[in-house]
Parts: sequence; structure tokens; C-alpha cells
Amino acid sequence: MTSEKACILCQINRDKLPHYELLSDSDFKVVLDINPITAGHLLIISRSHQAHLGSLPPEESRELLALTNQLSTVITRVMPDITDTNIIINNGPASGQHIAHVHVHIIPRRKGDTLSFYWRLFTRFINPFSSMGKAASLLKVQQMWLESEALNRD
Repeated sequence: MTSEKACILCQINRDKLPHYELLSDSDFKVVLDINPITAGHLLIISRSHQAHLGSLPPEESRELLALTNQLSTVITRVMPDITDTNIIINNGPASGQHIAHVHVHIIPRRKGDTLSFYWRLFTRFINPFSSMGKAASLLKVQQMWLESEALNRD
């Protein structure tokens, strides 16, 4: 497993790398994925440096699922064109986990986006033509979230 010091997600948690933060607390940080599959693609990053979900303390696992559920619902209010979401947890390297750190992808889905969704899924790290990962696009989505009343966690 990658050391905590070298882990990209740990560096984001410690604000050592640029990112587009939406929410942060003692257990999780929610950011926009900088290589989004669709506009509004979120990452929920655990503050615990663990590669497998089963390595998290049980309470943290429950909180992660609750936050995932909450954000998957809230995103439809923040971005009204979203009708559903894909929720993905790659749990270890054999599952396609590129960064050995527990994180959840919440990928917004829009009616009729199937072809573009799968194209982006397969080309997300190599597609130089997409504007979704550009700073202006990410800032626009971040601003929508931060201006929304929907993020109140009270």
C-alpha cells in the first residue's frame, strides 16, 4: 500500500494538492473529481488511510454510506438535470482501485446520457477534448454546490 505521505488522497485531505472542495469534516472530505466522467462527479474521501472498506472502523463505514446516500440525493437538487447516480467503490487493486485509499465516486446521470457516459468512462484519463475537467468547469460546479442550501448537514 502507498504510504500516507505519498498518497494523493491524503495530500488532498491535508490541503497539499489543489482540489475543488465541497464539504469537509473530521471523517471525510468531499471534492469534485478532476477527471470527471460526467459534470458534477464527486469523490468522498475517507480521512483514514486505508485501501479497503473493511479496514475502516465500523462507525466510519456507516457514516460513509450515510454521507454517500445524502449526497446522491442532494446532487439532484443542486444540479436539477441529474435524475440518478452511479455509486462506485473500487475496493482494492483487483477491483480497479487506482489509489490505495478508501473513496467513493458519486457519478451524476442524466436522462439519455448512456453513450457519452461510457465513452467518458473509458477515456477519462486520456481524453484531451473534454472540458469537464478544466478549472472553469470545475469552479462552476463547485460554486453551484457552495451556493446551494442543500449541503446543510444539521
